[in-house]
Amino acid sequence: MTQFMAFDPESKIWGRGINVFMTACQVQGIDADYYLNKYGLAETNVDEWWPFQIALDILSEMRVREGNFMGLIAVGRTVPLFMSWPDEIDTVEKVFLTSNMNILLQTAHQGHVGKYVCESIGPQHIRVASYTAYPSDFEYGLMYGFAQRFLPQDVPIVVYRSFFPSRLRG
Repeated sequence: MTQFMAFDPESKIWGRGINVFMTACQVQGIDADYYLNKYGLAETNVDEWWPFQIALDILSEMRVREGNFMGLIAVGRTVPLFMSWPDEIDTVEKVFLTSNMNILLQTAHQGHVGKYVCESIGPQHIRVASYTAYPSDFEYGLMYGFAQRFLPQDVPIVVYRSFFPSRLRG
């Protein structure tokens, strides 16, 4: 049984999202072809929609096969480097403190895949609550990657992760 389950069994992920994810895997030295072949995605067309559960199953297996949580954090951190971004999204605030996180989520998915709730809790501090089926480790890396992509290089980044609740702990 898979560790991570889609909220809606009919939900989908866009082929472009799979492509970006697999590119991030390759950059991290993960054998993306293994997963593409095993899960029937070797002929993935970037403009087609695929079952979201397949992506979650890959992440679940990857969590174990690629070095537990660190592999997922590394891949999540790399994904934002390969994502296409609208020109108007050019700051961390525009990523997190507008509805852009949810717009990006819904652009790459179909069906009920969850949501993000983002809020400013102080100068240079943003809280992101994730209500998605993605593994927490992957999203931890993803949040770090978003900050890294849109903050100046000399700005230190600290991403604090609350360990409860999480998908592994209820």
